[in-house]
Amino acid sequence: MRSTVVFHWSQVKVNARIVFDFDGVLIHSHLETLVTAYNTACSGTAFELADISDAFQENFARNRSAVRNAGEMVTLAEWCIQQGEETSVQLSREELLALFPEKTEVQQKADAFFTKRSEFYAEHQEAWMRLNTPFQELWEALKPFASKVLIVTHKNKEAVLN
Repeated sequence: MRSTVVFHWSQVKVNARIVFDFDGVLIHSHLETLVTAYNTACSGTAFELADISDAFQENFARNRSAVRNAGEMVTLAEWCIQQGEETSVQLSREELLALFPEKTEVQQKADAFFTKRSEFYAEHQEAWMRLNTPFQELWEALKPFASKVLIVTHKNKEAVLN
């Protein structure tokens, strides 16, 4: 259920606006991925930022740009948990890669992340929505073209439509 084709290229009109959704373009999902990665890493049940230590949040935010997929996010979350209250560490991409297990395990962690995310959304939809805020300026700019906007994304269909 990860990638779903919502339209075919033959449907694209010349005057259509195409929006490419890279990580964080349409929705500021950093807070939700932080909570989901945390819950996946420690089998936790946090649904609000207040449920997670400030040190974890600071370490995760400081090093989030070094990860490239959900499995790596879980590994980063595991590392953040190990750091305890230490918050001065900034990892390079190379240092972060050294923490990663075999590729098969990274994929298993990604699968676990998306399972945990689905459970979070299904069981605590309001909390999940509060952690996924739109970049309002972009949506306002797209309003005049609403019927002519196509979103190209790698996200699962339900996450986009909800």
